[in-house]
Amino acid sequence: MSISNYAELKMLASVFNSAAYVVGTPYVSLHSSDPLEVGGGEITSAGGSYSRQLGVFASPGSGETHNQSALVWTNMPALTVSHIGVWDSLSGGNFLWGGSLNAPKTTNAGDTFQVNASSLSATLD
Repeated sequence: MSISNYAELKMLASVFNSAAYVVGTPYVSLHSSDPLEVGGGEITSAGGSYSRQLGVFASPGSGETHNQSALVWTNMPALTVSHIGVWDSLSGGNFLWGGSLNAPKTTNAGDTFQVNASSLSATLD
């Protein structure tokens, strides 16, 4: 996963300018294309009931964190999911982080899409 320009600037300001930066609750999104640095390609609920899912992440260690519990999207629309993202809001908000799945996953209308616990990780090197 890679960090967005927005989050990079917030972290730099926090470290070097003593500017407070807190993300209260991270929400995980699914994307049908590379979200790049801005969160593009997020899927919609057309033909399903998609919405971002609350992400619960482990305390960072060795420059890495991961989801502590499974992320589950039910009643998905028919599409192919290729990327995942993290936002600071359930809807709208600021895109923070994004990356590709190991392999794209096609869902049929009504399917469930799941990311198992510890399967989504974010690192800073």
